[in-house]
Amino acid sequence: MNNRRYRRHGRGLHRAAAIGSFLVLGPSAYAAVDKPAAEENVQEMPERVMTIRSKSLRAETVSTATLTNMKTEEVPQTVNVITRDLMESKGADSLVEALRMDSSVNTGGDMLMSRTADQYTIRGFAGSDVQIGNMPLPRGMGYGMDTSLVESIEIVKGPIGSIAGGQSSTLGPYGAGGSINLVLKTPEFVDRTELTAYARFSHHGQKYRMTIDDTRYRGDETNGFALRTVVAAEYDRPFWLNGGANGGQKYTVSPIFRWQHDSRTKTVLTTSFQYQNSPTYMGIPVLAGHFVGPYDAWYGSPSGRLNSKSLLAMLDFERKLEKVWTVRIGGGLGYSDVDYNIWGVSSSPGRGGGMTTQEYYDQMIADGKAKYEASWSDTQNINWNFYSNAVAEFKTGQVAHEALMGVSYTGRSVYGDGSSMNNTNDYFSLYNPAPVIPSPRDYSGVNSDDSVIQRAGFLLQDVLSYGEWRFLAGVRGDAHFSMDNNYAFAWSPRFGITRMIGERVALFANAARTSAPNFGYKDENNKELTNSWRTDQMEFGFRVSPVDKVWFSASWFDIIQNNTPVTLPGSLDRYYADGSKRAEGVELSLNGEITKNWSSYLSYTYTRTKNRTTGEVYPTIAPNALAIWQKYRIDGGLLNGTVLGLGYRCKDSYYATFRGEKIADNYTIPSYSVFDFTVEIPLPETKWLKDATLRLAVYNIFDKKYVQSTRHAVQCTVGDPRTFEVGLKTTF
Repeated sequence: MNNRRYRRHGRGLHRAAAIGSFLVLGPSAYAAVDKPAAEENVQEMPERVMTIRSKSLRAETVSTATLTNMKTEEVPQTVNVITRDLMESKGADSLVEALRMDSSVNTGGDMLMSRTADQYTIRGFAGSDVQIGNMPLPRGMGYGMDTSLVESIEIVKGPIGSIAGGQSSTLGPYGAGGSINLVLKTPEFVDRTELTAYARFSHHGQKYRMTIDDTRYRGDETNGFALRTVVAAEYDRPFWLNGGANGGQKYTVSPIFRWQHDSRTKTVLTTSFQYQNSPTYMGIPVLAGHFVGPYDAWYGSPSGRLNSKSLLAMLDFERKLEKVWTVRIGGGLGYSDVDYNIWGVSSSPGRGGGMTTQEYYDQMIADGKAKYEASWSDTQNINWNFYSNAVAEFKTGQVAHEALMGVSYTGRSVYGDGSSMNNTNDYFSLYNPAPVIPSPRDYSGVNSDDSVIQRAGFLLQDVLSYGEWRFLAGVRGDAHFSMDNNYAFAWSPRFGITRMIGERVALFANAARTSAPNFGYKDENNKELTNSWRTDQMEFGFRVSPVDKVWFSASWFDIIQNNTPVTLPGSLDRYYADGSKRAEGVELSLNGEITKNWSSYLSYTYTRTKNRTTGEVYPTIAPNALAIWQKYRIDGGLLNGTVLGLGYRCKDSYYATFRGEKIADNYTIPSYSVFDFTVEIPLPETKWLKDATLRLAVYNIFDKKYVQSTRHAVQCTVGDPRTFEVGLKTTF
């Protein structure tokens, strides 16, 4: 029987893992290590040396900010990482839930039916599409990604076009605020099966979930094959669901194959299939700073369902050549089919309504009645990506280089019957609405979706190390092509510098620009806008390690975006490119192991937003946002090995908007504070239970009523009430 020895990534292994840093699976989870020589005349059992992920609330390295594995404290840019350990400790099993732990990230409505469901704002600006390696995920997949597949989430702050490229989209200028990058789990050379199951209960709500994570292998790290399969299944009946409607089901199956040709060559095939069928929900009205109508209201019907299917396949090959070069080639294809039918409170009185949006909302507050709207869609979405990159590691005198050259081609296709909407003419009660029967779907030609956006680009970058200095210089050029036979070329440069002062202090600064054309928007002559939006960021900050394995980081940022589409006066679908917005603020974090038993995660962001087009300064997102998670392990005594977790999230009040414009001074989304508590109790080891723990948790301890996200003021997604959890985790 092999004697297996586990250990964390060491400094030398980080350098070795850098050759695979930006593959679809993110940082490489393996490293070749020499076996110790057997002592003379002593027979030694064969030894297999492996590296497995470190269970920590802080990531020691990041890869997606520079496409090279850099120590987190040395990167000349703010990068926040949601680690696997944080997701498990917090109980976050969806991407949306995990991202709540980053105080700079906001969603535009926690529902796939939202126009911006897959888009997350970072520091007040739209981020890029959710990405895995070089691959932007298609609609539905970036929203519904199951975190059982994810090892970590790296959130790169600020314009990131020099790596990912500025994204042109019919939904807006994306990539200005940053990029959300998923690092998926990787197969390791170990036979292991992990089972996790839990049940959650709240007032009128229940959820059951089970995950199996299994790895099998043949051979070893120098010549072998490994297969990791993740399977997740859940049933969820939300607290707001009533009547005869069924709850929701979600299934995920993801086999990941790794072929290790030799110590310097590997091929990885990542596949994933996800299916979701759930009741649809558009939230509730929150007007003039308070809830209008019941907190658990559901303005839907049993026929309102979401059906979403997605398939992902990615193939990546890596070869480390002699001494200097590492070559990576790969590609991916993502497909999703999103079909929904939904009813909810109408966000506007509709054309010909005879009143303004504010007058409609004021009347809703006074009468407790509103118009309702039906929305339906059935679209197929395909994203594809091909890339080829080469990394050279060499020295010129005393300067070490990690130079990267690459080309890529990315496309996005959407076809099918796009979102159609129909408003009721009559008003119905918000407290006890009469049943509204959805009208038959009516897809006209104007609502059909048939669009293709493509871009081809090249990337040049160099990361230089000289003593305690780190320098970053890079530029990406992209040629964008639209379905209207328009094209545009955009440059996205970036510069950064880090000065290490010993091993515990780092000063850093960066300047970055991202640019992309405003494809998808029509001007007053019904022609596509072809000029480009542009976003610039200046950032500087410092990082300090007061004790081993914990870092405090502080940064100031200033982001300005120009030439974004603005609606022409009196029009709903014609634009001119003259919009300008600014966000500046401070971001703080404290991550790591304060003591051997105490781990800490803190993320705080202060943001000040300004509409530079109109000159108005008002918060379109919470000015102050904070997320904390603390974990403590008890050693000794009756509770030996028990792990306690305590979490806190809070956000300031901010203005409700309609089409990006403030409604009125008294129309705000209220502030909130939420506490969570968990206990993980180790269980005695048996034949079937190894490293087993019993998990007990209470989420939203004080049963706070709060808004998690908002699309419009009358379509606010609310947080779950006090919820109890009991779960089991074991390995065999």
